[in-house]
Amino acid sequence: HRGVTLAVLLQSASAVWGTMKEGAGLPFSAGTPNETLIMLQLFISTNAVTFLFLAAVIEERRKAEKTLQAREAELQLITDATPVMLTRCSRDLRYVFANRAYAKMLGHEPEDLVGKPIVDIIGHDALKTISPYIERVLQGEQVEYEEEVSFKDVGPRYLRAAYRPDRDITGKPIGWIASITDYTERRRAQLRADKAVRQLALIVENTDDEIG
Repeated sequence: HRGVTLAVLLQSASAVWGTMKEGAGLPFSAGTPNETLIMLQLFISTNAVTFLFLAAVIEERRKAEKTLQAREAELQLITDATPVMLTRCSRDLRYVFANRAYAKMLGHEPEDLVGKPIVDIIGHDALKTISPYIERVLQGEQVEYEEEVSFKDVGPRYLRAAYRPDRDITGKPIGWIASITDYTERRRAQLRADKAVRQLALIVENTDDEIG
């Protein structure tokens, strides 16, 4: 409250100087001594109350900002610890938030993505694949899908995603929040297993033909 105290002292000193100096043209340099004294006391008291009120407002705002920063840091810690990929995107197709798992999949740090156009990060092919789901979520629909998405830097990934509308206070969709799971390795293992089964079936079929 050092600034508030200084402001009160400066205002009070100005008033006292105006009171003591005749013809200064300041608020309390006219009237009887008693009237002047009363006006001076009222002025100083009013100033003190006003500045103390402002100091309290500033202090509350500072505390609220510190609390918000602490909560944001806690949320960042939680979202960075989860293996599920999380993003928040705006209606103009920019990243508002991305957790570490999502950024890592694309070869980036989370801060590299914030504010960037989605197409600049994932490429035109990937955006074309997910665009139908983006259009639906921006219309207010909850969307889930499984797709092979070809990213410009890391190639194709098999993703399972859920989109939820991000709404303003009027309920209008202003973007979406996505929860994404990368099951690429499991999918590739399944494809390899399917291929092996087909090859084995072909060998068995050819063997039967030779025996017959």
